[in-house]
Amino acid sequence: TEAGAANMDVTDFGLYFGNVAGMGIDVFYNMLDLPENAAGDANGINTLGIHYGKTYNDAIGVNFNFATQMGTNEQGVEDSDYSGMMYDLDLSYKLDMGFLNKIGFGYESMIGQDDSGDVTAWQDLFPTAHKFHGYQEIVGPVFSGGHAGLNDIEFNFWGALPIGGLSYKLDFHMLSYVEDTGLEGNTDLGSEFDLTLKKKMGKFGVNLGYSMFMPADNYDAIGDAQSWMYLQWVANF
Repeated sequence: TEAGAANMDVTDFGLYFGNVAGMGIDVFYNMLDLPENAAGDANGINTLGIHYGKTYNDAIGVNFNFATQMGTNEQGVEDSDYSGMMYDLDLSYKLDMGFLNKIGFGYESMIGQDDSGDVTAWQDLFPTAHKFHGYQEIVGPVFSGGHAGLNDIEFNFWGALPIGGLSYKLDFHMLSYVEDTGLEGNTDLGSEFDLTLKKKMGKFGVNLGYSMFMPADNYDAIGDAQSWMYLQWVANF
C-alpha cells in the first residue's frame, strides 16, 4: 500500500563479469535505489568493485577484493555524496601435515565516517557479517559506533583431528574501529575466536561450533565476554 508521502520502494540492480580477459579478475557493479525522503529527493548508492582469486603452485591461495561507492543522497538544501571504500586481502598456505593442513591470514578494512559533509563510511548493502567478521556477528560496520568503520585482522587454521575422522577450522579475529570515536586514540573493539568441528558420514554430516567474543575495555556495547555453541546436522541429496 502506497500510504506515505514519499516513495518507499527499494530497487537493486547488479552486473557481474567473471574472469575478465581470462585473468581471474571479476568485476561487479551494484546500483541500489533507496527510498525517497518526504520531499521526494532521491537517494542512491552505486558500488563498483573487483575480485581476484587464485591458487599458485597448488599451495598458495590469494583472495583480494576492492570496492568503492558513489551516488548522492539529495537533501534539498545540500546534497551528500557517497564515497565509501572497502578492501581486503586473504592469503593461505597449504601444508598437508594432517593435524595442520592449511594456515591463513587476512586483513579487511571498511572506511569510516570522517568530519566532512559527505557519506565517507562504507555502506553495507546486504551484510552477512558472521561469514566474515566472526560467527557471533557482534561486530560489523552497522554496529560500529555510528559508522566508525571496521578493521579486521584474521588468522585461520585448518586441519584434521586423530579422533573419529573429525576435521576442524579455527578462526581468530582482532577487531577495531577505523575512525577515532572519542576514545583517546584507543580504537580496539575486541577479539573473537571460532572453532568448528566437522564429521562427514557419506551424504550426511555433523558440525559442532564454539565461539567466544572478548570485548576491549572501551567497547561496552555488550558488556562481558560472550560465548556460545551450536550443533548442526547436514544432509546432501
